[in-house]
Amino acid sequence: MSSFQILVAVLTVGYLSFCLYIGKKTETEVKDANDYFLAGKEVTFWFVFFTCWATFSGAGNFVGYTGRAAVHGISSFWVFIGEVVLGYNAFAYLLAHRLAKYNYITMAHYLSEQLAGGDLFVRRIAGFATLLPNVCWVGGQIMALSYIYNMAFGINPNIMAVIAGAVVIYYTISGGFKAVVQTDFFQGIMQLVLFAGTVYFIFKITGFNVSFVKEQLIAQDPKLWQLMPEGIMSHISAFLVGFFGALSNPPMWNRAFSAKDTGTAKKAFRTSMSMTAIAVVFMMFLGLYTRAINPAVGDQATFWFIFNHTPMAFQALAIVCCMAACMSTADTHLNCGGANLLCDI
Repeated sequence: MSSFQILVAVLTVGYLSFCLYIGKKTETEVKDANDYFLAGKEVTFWFVFFTCWATFSGAGNFVGYTGRAAVHGISSFWVFIGEVVLGYNAFAYLLAHRLAKYNYITMAHYLSEQLAGGDLFVRRIAGFATLLPNVCWVGGQIMALSYIYNMAFGINPNIMAVIAGAVVIYYTISGGFKAVVQTDFFQGIMQLVLFAGTVYFIFKITGFNVSFVKEQLIAQDPKLWQLMPEGIMSHISAFLVGFFGALSNPPMWNRAFSAKDTGTAKKAFRTSMSMTAIAVVFMMFLGLYTRAINPAVGDQATFWFIFNHTPMAFQALAIVCCMAACMSTADTHLNCGGANLLCDI
């Protein structure tokens, strides 16, 4: 193994060991369903903030949006504006503090009680509808981190998928939402470190030179610098999918319900969602810049940039931090899916 691989392996083992420790520690703290799925509705500001930041600034924002920008150019901003700018912040400013007044466990629980008089059939249908994306999201995140480790070690992605999947399942099932928010607290800090380091290198290497990026992208394909290269309806559709997808994202509701009080939900969500929007702007610029200097980069823009333009220590840190981003999203959807299955369906 190279010194780089040894460093990644040591950081990975340390991180996974910490997750297992949290799962073991919290399994004795769970007393009932409210405790298991809402952490007793006692989640304070910093834990709400970091669990929101960790979950909603995960691999999709640090890797997915960067790759989308590299592939589609500035038209990719339609989804970003719909989901992150308007959807996330509409939830943060209009809904989060209102939902924090309630002691519901899931979005389906809220909808059936508030709109259908507690009808169990409505709750089961809504629970099943939200269970499906929760299950798929877990698999998607585990698959993503397995490919990251395939890039670093050249091993079969299935090996890392099994290892990481087993760890996230263990601590999420053992400690419930208490384990999720405690691991997310540290995973959120890791993602802040990753974001800060990435922004530093973006400025250092690119100088945030928009004119250069524009010139290069237009030379490659003028559509890359067009807001509506495929016609207005397809981009409006992307905007609406992003917007309503964010508003109906089950973990958003779960975090609001778990907040200790309305003030906690208001401050934590508004701070976290605003930071997320700022972070994604930088990551999308990174995608555009990377496409400008490497037309063949595809959706691997984030890691191509990191592996080609940053020192080894940061590369190793970035891999483990991206693993944390994937697992923070996976544990969230696993917990929410469990609530759909056991409490709604």
